[in-house]
Amino acid sequence: MASLREIVESGSLPGLGRDKHAAQVLWTTEPLPNLRDFDYDEYIKNDEEVYKLIHQLRTDGLAFVTNVPGKVESLATIAERIGPVQDTFYGHTWDVRTVPQAINAAYTSADLGFHTDLLYFQNPPHVQLLHCIQSASKGGASVFADAYKSAVDLFHLDPEAFETLATVPVNYHYNHPNDNVYRTTKPVIDLRPLQVGEKVYTRVQDYAQDYHELSIKNGGSGWSDSVLVEHMLKINWGPPFLAPFSNHQDPLIDNRRMARSCVQVQRIATAVRVFV
Repeated sequence: MASLREIVESGSLPGLGRDKHAAQVLWTTEPLPNLRDFDYDEYIKNDEEVYKLIHQLRTDGLAFVTNVPGKVESLATIAERIGPVQDTFYGHTWDVRTVPQAINAAYTSADLGFHTDLLYFQNPPHVQLLHCIQSASKGGASVFADAYKSAVDLFHLDPEAFETLATVPVNYHYNHPNDNVYRTTKPVIDLRPLQVGEKVYTRVQDYAQDYHELSIKNGGSGWSDSVLVEHMLKINWGPPFLAPFSNHQDPLIDNRRMARSCVQVQRIATAVRVFV
């Protein structure tokens, strides 16, 4: 761990100069050129392999570890080489399998579609690990998508839809049987604070325009897709966990707030259709 800590603190592999901050790779229809697999034993023994895996997660968003022992505890062993495992009400790790009369869609063989897990948490884990111990004889493929690429495409295709998903809060919830109801609110596209100097922006398009002009004026390269990605903290795409909007009559909500809520629902519905 001392060697790994040195790598993290220096930002480079031993014997090499400091790595430049690598830009996040946006997926296309072409295979990712630098995506590689990591052997379990090498990953466990070699801190450089851990660094390379973390670096790949940062740039490509995906990494595969091969030859993993078929034991439940192997997953936590892989995770703890990176950092502490975030416990949840599911436990230290979560055993997902198909069961009859499932209380959660994850326990079925149904296609769940693209989604981000645990969005009903205030702070969902930033990295999720999946370990296939025993696969079904047929089906069960895991399919991945680049939500950041989708958001960038939406920014160019329909700026107003992007604006809606970046500014209008959406409710997520989960009613865990015999436990608590988990609920949180956040936009689909979660952005960093948009600020230039003392000026704080509420519209992404206005911020992008001023950022571009100021960057060019100071000899920079201006606004770009990579700059947009750097401003996106995360994409909260979780249709299975969406909660209803508050669009019913409530004595505590006046008519103006009621009307605004209905407009937001319509904007979100339109933006989501474009996003998917």
